[in-house]
Amino acid sequence: MTAEMIVGALIFLAGLIVGRTLGIRSERKLRAEMEDLEDATRENLSTREVALMLKMSVSGVNALIREKSLKAVKQGRRWRVDKKDVEEFMTRQKLRVVD
Repeated sequence: MTAEMIVGALIFLAGLIVGRTLGIRSERKLRAEMEDLEDATRENLSTREVALMLKMSVSGVNALIREKSLKAVKQGRRWRVDKKDVEEFMTRQKLRVVD
C-alpha cells in the first residue's frame, strides 16, 4: 500500500464520519466527493484549468477531447485531464510546428 492510498483511505473514513455526523445518508454522494479530493492529489485537471494552461477556450479543449487529440476521463458530467497528458499534448504540438 502506498502513502497515497493510505491518505486516500483516511480521507474517505474521515468523510464517512463527518458525513454521518452531518446526516449525509448517501454513501454514493459521499464517495463521489471523496474521489474529487483524491483527484486533486493525482493532478487531474478540469477542462477550465487545461484551457488556462493551453491559452485557449474551454470549448476548444472539449473539441480536442472529442477528436481524441487530448486524453481525458469522464467523471460524472465533467471531463478530467491528467497533467502529464496535457504536457505530452503540448510537446506534440511543438514538434508539429518544428516539422
